[in-house]
Amino acid sequence: MAMTKLDEMEVSAEHLLKMLDELVDHVSIIDKDFNVLWGNKLAKCNFGEKLIGMKCYTAYHGRNAPCPECLVQKTYEDGQVHEHEVMVRPEGREPMYFHCNSYVLKRDKEGKPEVVIEVSKIITDNVKLQKDMERIIKITNDREEEMIKLKEKIMVLEQKISEKPIAEKRK
Repeated sequence: MAMTKLDEMEVSAEHLLKMLDELVDHVSIIDKDFNVLWGNKLAKCNFGEKLIGMKCYTAYHGRNAPCPECLVQKTYEDGQVHEHEVMVRPEGREPMYFHCNSYVLKRDKEGKPEVVIEVSKIITDNVKLQKDMERIIKITNDREEEMIKLKEKIMVLEQKISEKPIAEKRK
């Protein structure tokens, strides 16, 4: 098997964690019991240092039980990558929207997921823009409907005016 430059690099777990710590996306390492084992700087910044050791569903969603559509749980069940978009409310802050992906970070001897990593891209600005766009489209469509109704009324009035005798039109 041919070696690549990447194969030649010796990258320790510590070095990888340092790299993940600097990412501009939220990164969490979560065990089978939904405990957050590790979170990068951004995750701790938005959800607090207390994040580590908490249940992910409590830390991120304020829940007492796993989320109904938990992608981490799905990854533990089938070993596949899962994704979804979700809104979360960090304590005392505005809602944040994320596009989340879960991956197997480590497998046991039988190949079953042992540890899962969740990477969540903040999409709050995109969601807000999309909602603004939808609002503007609705306003535009409503105004267009109003204009159509006004044009119809004008046509009816023009029709009525044209039907009046010439003598009445001069008055």
